[in-house]
Amino acid sequence: MTANELVDLLEKKILKETSLKDKLSIIASYAKKLTKAERCSIFIFDKEKDQLQSLYSDGIKGTLKLKSNVGIVGYTFHKKIAVLENNISKSPIFCKAVDQKSGYTTKHVLSIPILKDNKRLGVIQLLNKENGFTSRDQQYINILVSLLSSLLIPQATNVHKSLQDDVDIYLEDKKLYLMEDGNAYYKILNMQREYYIGADKCYRLDLEIKEIALYYYAMGDEFLSKKVYVKIDDQIESILISEQNGNENFEKYSLEKD
Repeated sequence: MTANELVDLLEKKILKETSLKDKLSIIASYAKKLTKAERCSIFIFDKEKDQLQSLYSDGIKGTLKLKSNVGIVGYTFHKKIAVLENNISKSPIFCKAVDQKSGYTTKHVLSIPILKDNKRLGVIQLLNKENGFTSRDQQYINILVSLLSSLLIPQATNVHKSLQDDVDIYLEDKKLYLMEDGNAYYKILNMQREYYIGADKCYRLDLEIKEIALYYYAMGDEFLSKKVYVKIDDQIESILISEQNGNENFEKYSLEKD
């Protein structure tokens, strides 16, 4: 079956269903069938709460809600890139909390962003396959993403075109660090020590001065924070940081690239 034939088949099946849950169930069922995965979850981004919420999730009662920058699903969402990981025990970005809560043991993950016109809508994630996932599995799921994006657009929070879009573009090629506290941070260069800015805070920066927390490792490996004032410059090229509130004494810093 070609990619077009698969899409046509699924579109016909989806049209017969009236509820979003049933439509997503069909796509998830085919995703598992094509990849031979044990489980599938489909997440949508709630911009107001800065969360990824499951609209469909095997083996989970109710809705699974994650901070948008947590774990492999959060990494996939923020970086807009697929993650194929067949050795979870060595993954620095895997969040163990969900397994601990559900009692399920994750061994393999295939996580793919759901995008529309390069805008983030959510993530589809497959778990556990005998002998692990392959690049062919990833190709299969990529075929389904176009169907998912068309279903999720009416559900997603409207994204306003503004300076925020420029900030989003500025940050997308920067390196995301996931710390032991389960949150994600961007590293700031050229400061006296290694400082990090929380990813959830980054995505709210604009031309207006805001007070935020900068995080850093102190002696003894404590992860501490300090309050500073930040904004983005007019050309969206640098983050401006000052330890005092006001328009003077700002210094320019870049974020580490991949």
